[in-house]
Amino acid sequence: MVASTTANKTTAVKPAPTPQRSKWRTVAAFVSCQLVAILFVEFVLCLAGLGEEEIFKFDSTIGFRHMPSKRVTWRTEGFAQSNLDADGMREPGLTIAKPPDTYRVAVLGDSMVEGFQVPVEQTFGALAAKELSPIDGKQVQVLNFGTSGYSTAQEYLQLKRQVFKYKPDLVLLCYNSRDVFENWSPPDQVITNVRPAAVHLPGSYLFIDSSPVVRWLKTPRAKFLQATEWFRQNSRIYGLFSAVDLEMSQKNLWYRAFINAITSPKRAITEFKTAWSAQQQQGPAFQIKFFEDNTGKTKAAAPAATPAAPIATTVAAPSNATSPAATESQHVFNSAASNESLSKTPPLTAAQADQQHVFNSAASNDALKPSTVEVSKVALASPSKTPLSADPAAPNSMYRQLIQRTLNSLFTEMRKESAANGAGFAVMSLPVRSQLCPLIGMETSFGGIDYAQELDGVQQICATESIPYLNIEKAAETLPLQQRESLFYVVHLAPAGQEFIARAVTPFLRQQLTNK
Repeated sequence: MVASTTANKTTAVKPAPTPQRSKWRTVAAFVSCQLVAILFVEFVLCLAGLGEEEIFKFDSTIGFRHMPSKRVTWRTEGFAQSNLDADGMREPGLTIAKPPDTYRVAVLGDSMVEGFQVPVEQTFGALAAKELSPIDGKQVQVLNFGTSGYSTAQEYLQLKRQVFKYKPDLVLLCYNSRDVFENWSPPDQVITNVRPAAVHLPGSYLFIDSSPVVRWLKTPRAKFLQATEWFRQNSRIYGLFSAVDLEMSQKNLWYRAFINAITSPKRAITEFKTAWSAQQQQGPAFQIKFFEDNTGKTKAAAPAATPAAPIATTVAAPSNATSPAATESQHVFNSAASNESLSKTPPLTAAQADQQHVFNSAASNDALKPSTVEVSKVALASPSKTPLSADPAAPNSMYRQLIQRTLNSLFTEMRKESAANGAGFAVMSLPVRSQLCPLIGMETSFGGIDYAQELDGVQQICATESIPYLNIEKAAETLPLQQRESLFYVVHLAPAGQEFIARAVTPFLRQQLTNK
């Protein structure tokens, strides 16, 4: 008998498959966690008031201006919190329309006037306004239009674009060290050096050229900063990195050379050479830049062949101007620069007059390639009929006369514009640390010209043009050394400095407003 067995078949039950996460869900979760972390850091920085020193918005005409509707917490020197309004102004509750029975004083200047280092109520303008009010039954408002890095040319443009809409009764221009040089300073990697150029050639008009700004805004660095403008305006994390970038770009030549290597490789070689030279000399390198040609090279004044030979500026005409406007503007520049037309200047078009005779120098207008700016030894009589020196620091040098003439024209135009808008115009020179109590390693002169020499020129202009002038630098020189030092944090004004200026300027402002 054959036994047969039946094998029991056991069926294994497989567990249900575990659904796998989509890789996109994983990425989304990761990104969400990062965003939460970033927002948390932003919140902490907001509570701490860190990363809130990014204050500049780029402008193709004037270079840059204050960001609108921006909270600023300043920690670089001193400490103060401010809220810029929609027009970039710092005064709380300020309206564009002038209140009735009010005198308004508009104060223009650079970071020394801006005064982010102290609360707005401790700035010399606010202190003076409090002391002045009332005058003839009217309250006095002092409006602070100070902007870090501004040249006199930028202040002139700001006066026409922004200041006059506030209907000031008096415009007070504050002169600071090196302002006269900054009207010719070409833009570089430092944001506060992005400026238009201004020059007044003999026998010509005052020209203000914004094309250096336009060219700079086309650089990779500028494009990046413009593309990230929302983050610059709103992100405090970005603000921390930006503060480091600004500090390094202002004080570290090697860092500037590195940035140039990324944004402008051709220029980077020159920057690295400058940094190396400065290190070898154990001090900052200085080079006077007159104009830049279209290759970025600097052309300086050539020394005269003989002491009696006067010097003139001549301009090579462009071989292919690309537009009628550029051709006409270049014709004006050529005519002003040539010695054949020193006694007369061709009339400008209405558009040029409205733009305040835009200076289309070959140095900064791409449309005029391949024109150049050169200095030759043809006869061009100086106002004093004396030989011009090849030393830029000499009082009779072409360089000194050009920058002085340019500053003179800017003051004159600002006075005329102010009068046309029903406002008086006055100039005040600010105290500077490099002159009163310099720190170790601080430069006390610029290109062989110190602040005292600058102010001699300012005083001469004001006397010639009948512009009221107050020299606070001279008043500060009478203080003991310890009191001089108390006026400043490092470079900018401390509360004691603001109070000192307020005490000095109050009677001056009272006199100007009373005489109005």
